[in-house]
Amino acid sequence: MKKYIPDNRLITDWSDAKKIKPYPFMAIFEFDDKHLVYIGTKHNIPGHLSPESFYAINYAFDNFNIDCVVTEFEHTYKNIEDKGALGKPGTNELAYSAYVAKVKKIPYVFADTNIADWIQDFEKISHHKTVILQTMWILNKALKHKKHFNKNDTIEHAYTTVKCDLLELGFDMQLTIQEFKDCVEQDFGVVVSDKNVSDILAAIPNWREPNINGNITNKIWAEIGMISRNPYMLNNIFKVVNKYNTVLVTMGAGHYEVQRLVLEKAFGEPKYFYKFPKTKRFDMNN
Repeated sequence: MKKYIPDNRLITDWSDAKKIKPYPFMAIFEFDDKHLVYIGTKHNIPGHLSPESFYAINYAFDNFNIDCVVTEFEHTYKNIEDKGALGKPGTNELAYSAYVAKVKKIPYVFADTNIADWIQDFEKISHHKTVILQTMWILNKALKHKKHFNKNDTIEHAYTTVKCDLLELGFDMQLTIQEFKDCVEQDFGVVVSDKNVSDILAAIPNWREPNINGNITNKIWAEIGMISRNPYMLNNIFKVVNKYNTVLVTMGAGHYEVQRLVLEKAFGEPKYFYKFPKTKRFDMNN
């Protein structure tokens, strides 16, 4: 039996990848009596609801004999409900695809990495980038604190919160507070204090946008995708394709765009669909 192996060297930086719009879309690969049905979703989040992503997922289950679902959930999650808010308008569409699989007694795979994985994957290529990543995560925690509580966080509290979060993932952060301060000054160009720790990332426009040619945070986000997330996703997709005949993948459209060349090399060019009939959600039938 033929075994499919991803050529992850073809993963593209998101800023350079060909955009496949509008979102959501469905890319259908047909090869060797197999089907890979890949839905590039538009994420459904409170304030930015995307019922079309649910229509696309229902369409896939209605029109294909799905054997397994692969979705953009961190592999450390044990239950769909952990991140799903199922049955509510703001339900995560990725959780929904796994929920439908569960209802239909179809296996599903959580195929994303988390911050602990990112740190360890970065350590393999650059300790300095690992320090920047952890520093960025502490600054992000301080930024979220201010948005939620409407007051500045402290360096010690943000640092301790991140350390505890990582311990829950089984990772013991070795970065010290002094190393964090040094990194903020050397790599972000700011002398950090309790007065400004919550504001540093807020001052960087589009700081979460992945762009390998952008500023420090853009580069880190791009490398998270290229070094950790997308390789792990693709490895899981290919493992499942090697085991099953008809596979449904549900991931944010941006992941498909950067993975496209890897998929096309292995499975050929897909057919695209952008329109899906309105259908009722399985988690809201009652």
